[in-house]
Amino acid sequence: MAWLCAHCLFDRRAKPRLIDVLLRVFHHTFSCSTTTLLNTTEAAVFLEALLRVPAPEDDSHLQEAITALRQGVDAPEPVMGLSYRPAHAAVTALHAARPQGAAAGDAAVLAAVAQHLTEWQHNPQDIDQAPYKNRTLWRQAVLESTLTPTILSQRGGPFWV
Repeated sequence: MAWLCAHCLFDRRAKPRLIDVLLRVFHHTFSCSTTTLLNTTEAAVFLEALLRVPAPEDDSHLQEAITALRQGVDAPEPVMGLSYRPAHAAVTALHAARPQGAAAGDAAVLAAVAQHLTEWQHNPQDIDQAPYKNRTLWRQAVLESTLTPTILSQRGGPFWV
């Protein structure tokens, strides 16, 4: 069984689908990382998806994501870092465009990831951070108190609890 898990992990990095890349952005964000590390294949998949959606010229973070992904694909290094704000802008643009031909499950995951990233960035319930031991527990409380929790929120998300 361990071999199978390693094989699946390798396959998802070597032959990623867009949904695999979106989940990497999701997990890096919720591990409190300010950068999502992508290999060149993942960067190419993400860039290809972004180039298919209409991109507003005034969205500097989205333009930064496209530029960083292009540079990452062309760079000689095997891994590139995509900063949080450009990654979030890219996920938001993909969600807003509702990619054609996406499987129903992929669309649901994209919607959940977009909502989680938005909830992670904002605190619409104005929950005070002081009573919580760390930022992760505080963010978990923010997600739990949202009016329309995603399936990922209902399951607790990738938090250390």
